[in-house]
Amino acid sequence: MDRRLDDVDKTMKSLRKSMLGMQIRTAGFKKDHDRMAKSVGKVTALLADAGPLMKTAKKTSKTPK
Repeated sequence: MDRRLDDVDKTMKSLRKSMLGMQIRTAGFKKDHDRMAKSVGKVTALLADAGPLMKTAKKTSKTPK
């Protein structure tokens, strides 16, 4: 889980870096980008908070053999 969250973080940083100097206000792209960035931030925070719970559930669950 942590590795995937790190991948999302790296991707968002890469997107931000690639947008430098770009006319992002064209055709409402900035609005869509900002909305998407906020959504990704919320999902990332929720998954990061849920990580310890998933680890605990995995340890306590018994898999059938």
